[in-house]
Amino acid sequence: MNDLLLHQRLADAIQNFGPPEGFEPIRVAYIVPPDSISANPALCVLPSSDAITYGAANRVTTIRAAARIYLRPTSDNTRRFTTLMAWRSRLRDAVLSDFTLGGNCDLARVTETRIDNEDYGGEPFIYAEATVEITKAEHVSVS
Repeated sequence: MNDLLLHQRLADAIQNFGPPEGFEPIRVAYIVPPDSISANPALCVLPSSDAITYGAANRVTTIRAAARIYLRPTSDNTRRFTTLMAWRSRLRDAVLSDFTLGGNCDLARVTETRIDNEDYGGEPFIYAEATVEITKAEHVSVS
């Protein structure tokens, strides 16, 4: 498995799926954490943990990635949460149409979503995030 390629394919799938209806499209996507976020909405695919299991002549690798949409905060709570929940809902379905990420894995699926806020590169942001698990089974020789 090539983690960078899978992050790129995940970013592509989310961008191709598009924004929630009535919202701006993603303006910039990062497949590794940038030093700062130059525009928003911004998509950052952040690495997380992986798990590897072995069976009869096979290895199953599952990597987890956080697909996070960063937005500038607003002082209007109604607008803020409406925007965050719209993006979270959209992320929940983003890999359903391309669950093999262009044929680079056996299964990609969203297993968790959340909304939160953080300072990134010294600037405040709000974000919607989906945890995506990407699984690939490979034949391994046990000779």
